[in-house]
Amino acid sequence: MAFLIEWMKQIILFILIAIVIDLLLPSNKMKKYIQLIIGLILIIMFLKPVFSIFNVNISEEINKHMTNFDQHVEEESMDNLINLQKTDIQASTDAYILEEMSKQLIHEAEEPLLEEHAIEVNEIIFYFQSDTELTYESLQTIEVYVQTSEGDLEEVNTIEQVEEVIIHPNEEVEEPEEDVEPIIHTLKDVWEVHDKEINIIWGEGHS
Repeated sequence: MAFLIEWMKQIILFILIAIVIDLLLPSNKMKKYIQLIIGLILIIMFLKPVFSIFNVNISEEINKHMTNFDQHVEEESMDNLINLQKTDIQASTDAYILEEMSKQLIHEAEEPLLEEHAIEVNEIIFYFQSDTELTYESLQTIEVYVQTSEGDLEEVNTIEQVEEVIIHPNEEVEEPEEDVEPIIHTLKDVWEVHDKEINIIWGEGHS
């Protein structure tokens, strides 16, 4: 009789502890595994009288289940770490490929842009469709930062005198807009990307 009373006390105490643990655990994947372990331990405790008959060591059974649980958690943590490392490696590889591609395109466009438009490319930024691999098919926009070539600037600096320009305060001065369509046409021909959008931006870029 004393055995049964002690057995019931252990079950009630364990259920109370399990309820508190369940309330304190955050709602994530790990909570499901812990609930599973708690359920298995509770089943083992309910079967304690049966184990006593067959001389089964309950502590040993619980430790065995806890060891399996620890191994499962360790394997899952290792898989997450490997996936994270793969993501970092892929990101570094993609960044290197884009950098080399940018250098190659700048080199190919250097001479045509200088001869036809007297400009040079400072930087190229590629924009791809979100959540896709970096392929030509997923490439949406090529953003090209350009500026007047240094040789052209030297020619401008050789002008001895510039006629003074007087601006009246009541007059609005319209700044001329640069026609970038010929530049875009040249780049599409040189790079053979007629199906992609190219944006021309005057400036030094982000580098």
